Amino acid sequence: MREATTNITLESVRERLLNNILWVLVFFGGIATAIAAITQIKEEQYLIATLYAACYILIFGIASNPSLGYTIRAFTCLFVSYAVALSEFYFYGISELSYAFMYTLVIFSGLLFGIRMGLGSLALVILSISTRYWTGMYTKSLQRGEALDVTGHLLSWLSSILTFSFLILLTLVVLTLMLRLLGRSLRDSNRLVEELKHEIDKHKKTQRELAESKEHYRLLTENAHDIIWTTDLNGDMTYISPAVEHMRGYTPEEAMAGGLALSGPPENAEIFAKALQEELALEASGKADPDRSRTFKLKLFHRNGSTIDTEIVTVILHNDDSEPIGVLGVTRDITDRKQLEEQLYQAQKMEAVGHLAGGVAHDFNNLLQVIQGYGEMALEESKGRTSHDDLKQVLGAADRATTLVRQLLAFSRKQILTLEDMDLSIVVSDLAKMIRRVIGAHIAFNIHSEPGLKSIHADKGQFEQILMNLCVNARDAMPNGGTLTIETSNAKLDDSFCNINTWARPGHYVVLSVADTGIGMDEETRRHIFDPFFTTKEVGKGTGLGLSTVFGIVRQHDGLIHASSEAGVGTTFRIYLPMLTREMSTAQEEEIAPPQGGAETILLADDDEGVRSVAKAILHSAGYTVLTAVDGENAIRVFDENADEIDLALLDVVMPKLGGRAVYDHIREARPKTSILFASGYSTGGIHTDFILDEGMRLLLKPYQRDTILREVRDALDA
Repeated sequence: MREATTNITLESVRERLLNNILWVLVFFGGIATAIAAITQIKEEQYLIATLYAACYILIFGIASNPSLGYTIRAFTCLFVSYAVALSEFYFYGISELSYAFMYTLVIFSGLLFGIRMGLGSLALVILSISTRYWTGMYTKSLQRGEALDVTGHLLSWLSSILTFSFLILLTLVVLTLMLRLLGRSLRDSNRLVEELKHEIDKHKKTQRELAESKEHYRLLTENAHDIIWTTDLNGDMTYISPAVEHMRGYTPEEAMAGGLALSGPPENAEIFAKALQEELALEASGKADPDRSRTFKLKLFHRNGSTIDTEIVTVILHNDDSEPIGVLGVTRDITDRKQLEEQLYQAQKMEAVGHLAGGVAHDFNNLLQVIQGYGEMALEESKGRTSHDDLKQVLGAADRATTLVRQLLAFSRKQILTLEDMDLSIVVSDLAKMIRRVIGAHIAFNIHSEPGLKSIHADKGQFEQILMNLCVNARDAMPNGGTLTIETSNAKLDDSFCNINTWARPGHYVVLSVADTGIGMDEETRRHIFDPFFTTKEVGKGTGLGLSTVFGIVRQHDGLIHASSEAGVGTTFRIYLPMLTREMSTAQEEEIAPPQGGAETILLADDDEGVRSVAKAILHSAGYTVLTAVDGENAIRVFDENADEIDLALLDVVMPKLGGRAVYDHIREARPKTSILFASGYSTGGIHTDFILDEGMRLLLKPYQRDTILREVRDALDA
């Protein structure tokens, strides 16, 4: 707490003086009153004894009761003094004692109320003395029977009055000068006290702010996650914060003793020393920016031997003369950030490769469409010829190429999805026999499904492909036998889980887990398993598209996939698929009718001439009349010219100028009853976000076979 400070003023001095006068009067007055009372009682002067006793009681009362206030107590003191002096005059006449009482009265008045009050009291005293003097002279002259000799007594009266007044005036002047000097001294001392108090307050404030600053600095350094450290110009540690123990496993004392702030690969010390020399040279040149800093990205060692990626920011420390005295550094652990950057780079790389794969697949599909279409027609015409078997080989190769393109499209997430509500455990159960045959008898096979498994909304065929790809990989990882375990379960990924596992997103999921006890993978291999064309198998035994296809399908379903593996222990793939929040719907299987032709007129719009030609040939062979268009604008023009004749429009999804969706909208507005069928190698979003078809729209996937296009056209016309 701050100490209370009271200024000393003339009024406060008078207050203390009054208290002292009163208590002196109480003490000595008590003795004098007691002696006087005994004497006066003996002389039977009871009235004056009573008067003195009353005056003493009054003085004692105001001395012991300071709450009455200064003015009342001071006037009472003066009144008592005057009353005692008058009683002395009345009973004993003018004497040295009475003069002493009057002198005291005037001095007290000047001291307690100032010179004006003192002069007023002097006038009252002169009046009292004069009255008592002439009254006494007149009384004596009467007693002697003589006339009053005014002239004779006048000189004596004036002499005594003037002498008394001179002494009192001299005393008052001296006291007044002393009081004024005292007042001035008090004002000066008060001013000095105030200035000193102000300086003390400033000093205390500075000390308090310095203490607070030190406390803030201590809290900052001791609670910061980053390591804060300082060195002298020789590189010796002068301070290191407690965060070093959390980040690197060393106590601050160990770090200080061992100089471990920058311990790591040998080049760290060289980098730091070189940077320090450059900074000191810059300081010596006088051209240094005082706000500059240097940033290093270095690897440091943890106590357990692991390596930490760090970002270190340093500045030069200066003394009061702006001379460099050391280095202040802040070390931040960026290991997690680097991992995130690598994940982002990997995702961007996968996205770029996906775009490339999707574009290649689209163009390749058009080529396959031409090969497959003309190949099928040639195959029909070659029955009984030697070229028939050769054409079968050509079409077989085209089918294998189509499968490869499907994998590219799945990886690039441009595969068309046919979504339905499904129970993942049923998909696993339905494939169990096939998986058993694929993996072989030397591998134990287990299936576990959590009771109450939730449903998902997914493409069943795509997930059958995922399951088969993962099981084949698991088989290849266990050439000498082992155990393959497939599990399905419900899971909730919360924020705490996602903070630790940066690949995850919060939400409710159905989890498909495929685990093997095979040879496993090291960390470097695990980081590349989803890269397209990356494989650990021998040449000719793998395309490197299996896991990248799985990755693409999962991401296209807005799911997550994570692989954990340890060399010599095994590998587990976990696929997290968004849980269906509504009741699962059931779909009825439709019987596939054999392809039939017809006599209707079809508008065929495709920008690829080869695809357009082979599709026209197939449709012509089935009896249809075909009108062709090379792009979207051409398709609208041909339709407007033949709107009443056209029964169906077969539209490529992606075409120059206008896409298939724009042509669809035009036809629906002009002639709503016209049937529409889309065809595409992939969708870029013209039909539906993420290439999912709107309900009620039909899609023909390229490359399609002759029976497939005829069946789809017939179904669309008959719908």
